[in-house]
Amino acid sequence: MKNKELEEQIKSSIEKIELNDFSTVWGNIEDRLAAEADLPDSAVPVTTVSLANNNGTVKNRAKNITIFVLAGIILIGVVLVIVLPLVLKNTADPIKYHNEEELSGRYVAEEEFFSYSEISELNSLEFPFDKDAFELIVTKDNIIKGGGFEFFDESMVVEGKISFYDKSIIFKKDSDEFQSNIVIANANVYYNEKKSSMELKSYEAVIEMNNANYKLDIIFYSENTLLDFIEKYFV
Repeated sequence: MKNKELEEQIKSSIEKIELNDFSTVWGNIEDRLAAEADLPDSAVPVTTVSLANNNGTVKNRAKNITIFVLAGIILIGVVLVIVLPLVLKNTADPIKYHNEEELSGRYVAEEEFFSYSEISELNSLEFPFDKDAFELIVTKDNIIKGGGFEFFDESMVVEGKISFYDKSIIFKKDSDEFQSNIVIANANVYYNEKKSSMELKSYEAVIEMNNANYKLDIIFYSENTLLDFIEKYFV
């Protein structure tokens, strides 16, 4: 067959092809989209499968969603591990403040007194003088909030009682109760001189310190004063 005849046959075949107009093509597309929208959630549209096979778009989108979900789960886990215990601790063990009047004393032997960790944690000061009448200071629930003892210090010729309390105990420090206030190093001292004569001087005081608050009720049989005693044993 000559080239000219072949050309004429191809041209004739092309002229016989009938093309649909644009409105008809668009209508077919809309029908297909509507049919896919009516499919149940578990069904996978044909066009979706085609896209997944051709360029991986759906696969990539599913991968991104999986990564996002896993990141969210990890974040929630971190919050539960770190934040939740702190919240529960603060909720379960809040600081409860007590007035001094709510407490009571229980006298014990010296060995038992110093066997309680609460005592050593509250009182870290050195009192090298003679001590007696050891007392645990407790709440109504028998929780130790402090301790105390009577003493005699031969070096300063003074005797009396020293008590100490944890920081949850509230003391009254009205101006009518304590007339003097002075700060010595890390000790904030409220005190009254109750009695003074040639033979003796007596004081009552509250000393606020970092770990605990102290109460003193002491008598001096010498020229020494309360401030001398505090500077020697509390600073």
